[in-house]
Amino acid sequence: LLIVSCSLFSQTGWFPCNTGTNNDLTSVSFVDQNTGWVAGYNNTVDYHGVILRSTNGGTNWVSQVDEYNFQPESIYFLDENSGWSTGSRLFGTNRSAVKKTTNSGTTWMNVTIPDTSISTNSVYFIDQNTGWISGRDINNKVKIFKTMNGGLNWTVMETDFISSNPGPKIQFLNSNTGYLAALQLIKTTNGGLNWNISDLGSNVNASQPYFVNANTGWVTGYSQHPAVNYIKKTNDGGNSWVSQLVYPLATGRAVYSTYFINSTTGWSAGSEYVNSSLILKTTNSGVTWSTQTSQAYTNSLSSIFFINENYGWSVGTNGRMLRTTDGGGSLTAFETISSSIPKSYSLKQNYPNPFNPVTYIEFSIPETGFVKLSVFSSIGREIGILVNEQLQPGIYRTQFEGSRLPSGVYFYTLNSKNYMETKKLVLIK
Repeated sequence: LLIVSCSLFSQTGWFPCNTGTNNDLTSVSFVDQNTGWVAGYNNTVDYHGVILRSTNGGTNWVSQVDEYNFQPESIYFLDENSGWSTGSRLFGTNRSAVKKTTNSGTTWMNVTIPDTSISTNSVYFIDQNTGWISGRDINNKVKIFKTMNGGLNWTVMETDFISSNPGPKIQFLNSNTGYLAALQLIKTTNGGLNWNISDLGSNVNASQPYFVNANTGWVTGYSQHPAVNYIKKTNDGGNSWVSQLVYPLATGRAVYSTYFINSTTGWSAGSEYVNSSLILKTTNSGVTWSTQTSQAYTNSLSSIFFINENYGWSVGTNGRMLRTTDGGGSLTAFETISSSIPKSYSLKQNYPNPFNPVTYIEFSIPETGFVKLSVFSSIGREIGILVNEQLQPGIYRTQFEGSRLPSGVYFYTLNSKNYMETKKLVLIK
């Protein structure tokens, strides 16, 4: 089944791709800017799980697995041929659902682990032979399975740790050092034989770890009392942690997945007001995070993946996929010129105009509300989102950078509540 998806037209920022499924997508993995896979499931209608593959960056998708009683939670590829998927089965005594491919997903083999009563939630391989699977039993006790021969045999590693939904997430840096986020963040330095708690602080639960080296890593997490969502960072291998991003429940924001391409640049994906997409980016190791997309698209995002500083994908509920080819767009989205309350909405003419390659746009907002400022091509295609979030009353200025676009006439539109205005700008190279 071939699924025609998002446009090949040059775009900036994050844009949606139609994966052709309404299943909740739980995981995404790409090996280059063209070849990647997504996995997801629907456990309320037909109880089918799917694995889809793209060979052109997400523009088209081919269904490789569409299976009843299959709930994939994680997909992981070492290269364009070798990949793994782990998940669970809702019905029957065999709860584990582990699949392996050696031919890009043309065929997927079911893999049996020593304890099939385990719901397998996460998989990580460091080479063709050595990998780990994490899961939990019916009492939410964490179990870890290790293979050193590509999944032919597995060693069971019992733990005394407890996990919760969506289950333990695992990452390894090498054959010895690895991290697992359950309710607690735990660390091993001997390949998984022993695990010790990495203290995140009082009442903080871990959701997903992401380390770029032996010292530097981040973890998404949450607490229930008070109800707060976190991103925390360590510079000493998990011995100590600093909170970088704190979202109380009242803000409506939550982050679930984080991905860094190096020690300074990373992204985090999640939701805003339960079912709107949220993507944040940092270029200073998480000291500050800027919103790249917020409420522009419905559906919460559960997983984010990048192959370099430009190409990235994020997936979530109801088949939602967003992709970017420019790192998600500019971080200098806007600046506040004045916090005095304007009498009315206004959108000024950009300056300079014509421009090459940067121009500035000023606008006024008289009341608190959600504001979207977008740029469109001459045929009405949205090619950039400059502002896309809740703003307080004030006068703002943003910039638009057109180095990736051809010369021509473009339009920019300001939307807020019952106000909409459009103006023309001209790019001449």
